Amino acid sequence: MPILYGKGKLIVIKMLTRKKSILTSKKRKLRQLQRQAYASKKEKFINDIMQASQKDSKTFHKLVKQQRSKHDTNTDILYIGNKAFEGEKILSAWQTHFETLGTPNFDENIFDLERLELSKLQNNIIPELDIQNKEITKATPTEIESAIRKLNTGKASDENGIVSEHYIHAIDVITDEITDIINQIFEELDVPQSLKNGILTPVLKKKKDKTIPGNYRGIVVTSIFSKIFETINKDRLEPELFPSQNNLQRGFTEGASSLFTAFIVSETTMLYKFLKIVLELLTLDAEKAFDTVTHEIMLNKMFHDGIRGDMWVLLKNIYTNMTLQVKWGDQTTQHVNIQQGIRQGAKLSTLLYKRYNNTILNAITGSHLGAKIGTICVAFTNLCGRHRLTRGTTGYTSNAQYY
Repeated sequence: MPILYGKGKLIVIKMLTRKKSILTSKKRKLRQLQRQAYASKKEKFINDIMQASQKDSKTFHKLVKQQRSKHDTNTDILYIGNKAFEGEKILSAWQTHFETLGTPNFDENIFDLERLELSKLQNNIIPELDIQNKEITKATPTEIESAIRKLNTGKASDENGIVSEHYIHAIDVITDEITDIINQIFEELDVPQSLKNGILTPVLKKKKDKTIPGNYRGIVVTSIFSKIFETINKDRLEPELFPSQNNLQRGFTEGASSLFTAFIVSETTMLYKFLKIVLELLTLDAEKAFDTVTHEIMLNKMFHDGIRGDMWVLLKNIYTNMTLQVKWGDQTTQHVNIQQGIRQGAKLSTLLYKRYNNTILNAITGSHLGAKIGTICVAFTNLCGRHRLTRGTTGYTSNAQYY
């Protein structure tokens, strides 16, 4: 290889420097395009999640599927307190964990015992009131057919080995029979035990220690017939309850995207920044939100929200003697009695949870405390389990009235 001197060497150095600069530029451009593609994909995925309605749970199941594929939830050991469960004993650990979770903790330091006793007293009287002489309207074949068509396909079978497709493909044959069965339940108010059972699968939360049972979210698969039954009840209850739902409740509400909550928070932040007013924004995530709902208090709130007569009694019977089995791998536990909590994955659960917390939202908005946009109080926004509270530390100023 010839040795270059002087001008020739300088030319070669410049050429190499230019090529290196071009290569570096192209690498940066490639990385930029990769980041943009990843960001675009992520943004689309997040928007799909935020805009998904309660009636279309495909995105939710997609999340669960991705969770299972990206995180290995198979663990050889679980810890409950200081006690370790290994190998075949892991199944008993799951049973112990969910039995504890399904049993109310009536410690007076963390539980409003007076509210509970008042709810029990009222709930015992409610069935005897004259106002309860309100029968449930009979279901029609059209209602049943609509509920069957709402079933999500491609999902796991229930404990009887039945999937949604069995009902959908036989819709013309079974609609009348299902109508008769559900109308018999409406008339006798006797909910079969098979509709109260479910199979719970623990799903590891993102970036959590897989040896701790509390780091798992319990997703319940109920019977397909139960889904149809609860869909009928949910479609009837929602129109009655929606008018009294707090306007700042954004979670699990048809036509109310989670983006609205983000918009309220961002607009409030921008306004207070513009007015140079200190704003305190607090984000809370209720721990085990669905799992710790007290049945007696939930039913009492439903009564005071206007759910009366046989429908209230039916709801009470649905949540009496409720059980589930925990599935881990190819094994399942014995039936676990659920004395508190609502099943994540059941059709009625989101509606009942919203009503359980509706009084909290009403109390906060009714206090007229916290941040405001114009004359609108935005002290609180809710996404079912995730709460955002805002407070202007200098109070509400007249400058904000005309924003």
